[in-house]
Amino acid sequence: MILFAILLLFGGLALSAFFSGSETGFYRASRLRIVMDAMQGDRVSRRMLYLTNRPPLFVATALVGNNTANYITSLAVVLISKQVLGGGTVTEVAASIFFSPLVFVYGELMPKNLFYQAPNFLLRLASRWFLFFAFLFAPLSALLWLLGRMLEWFVGQSPEKVRLALARKELQDVFEEGQSAGILHPTQLQLAQNFFMLATRPVLQSMTPLARVPKIHRDATRREALERANKLKMTEIAVVDERDQGLVGYLKTVELVINDQASSMTKFLNPLLEISASESYGEAIMQLQSSGESMAKIVDQTGNCLGIITLDALMSPLLGGSLSSLHGPTTTTDFPVDIQAT
Repeated sequence: MILFAILLLFGGLALSAFFSGSETGFYRASRLRIVMDAMQGDRVSRRMLYLTNRPPLFVATALVGNNTANYITSLAVVLISKQVLGGGTVTEVAASIFFSPLVFVYGELMPKNLFYQAPNFLLRLASRWFLFFAFLFAPLSALLWLLGRMLEWFVGQSPEKVRLALARKELQDVFEEGQSAGILHPTQLQLAQNFFMLATRPVLQSMTPLARVPKIHRDATRREALERANKLKMTEIAVVDERDQGLVGYLKTVELVINDQASSMTKFLNPLLEISASESYGEAIMQLQSSGESMAKIVDQTGNCLGIITLDALMSPLLGGSLSSLHGPTTTTDFPVDIQAT
């Protein structure tokens, strides 16, 4: 019986060390390295990627595993105390106090420190066993997952937002490590940090309202368009239809300057990309960059134009290094409501 209790004690310590260390390794492992290895066909990395893509499963399994390990360890301590010293409340409490440093050092502190120092390597070794325990504890993990969903419903906090925040923090850490290694210039790091700070900001905060957008009529001549653009010191200017005053496109002044023989500007009219008012700052930049356009109109759910956004207005806070001016709307200009070429 005493031998069984000792084996049970070591088994509980091993399980506690396994789950405590794996939990630390999960939060310390470089997900970028896991993804790259998985893309190259590494099976172990694919298992690790499966776990890192499902944080609720991992956390629930680790929680159930740790509690199971603690229960087994406590049971073993009680059995050993009864076999060696006899029963009794005082004996059991004394045995618990005696074994607590052993459990803390070898079941918690040492494995957490090891996984902290080498998270990717040790997590690779533990991934297969962790998936086994995830399958074994699936019924209890499902109950914890259901409880988490209920708490989410009451609190109103989506786990996807937390996951995105963790991913953003992880990517920022990668950039900081790149600067420390001399791969990235400080300016590049500042640019990345600025983008992280602004990426989820609503694009409406960077929009120029339609009533304040400088415009020129479609029927204006090339000379008139250049004069207005020069007066406003703008590289792009919105073009409206003379009848309904609706935006029909925009002009790039550089194209008008290069083609000095053209008398009409109609053929230089560029289409306006439509961006939904619900889009974020980062999504607006990516849409403009991928389309090759430098101006877009912001539309609501019904398709009504609310204003315009330019690539320069979006890139300026990223390259300027100062975010102090971002508390209010960023506008391209403060000129009159309508500027007509007459």
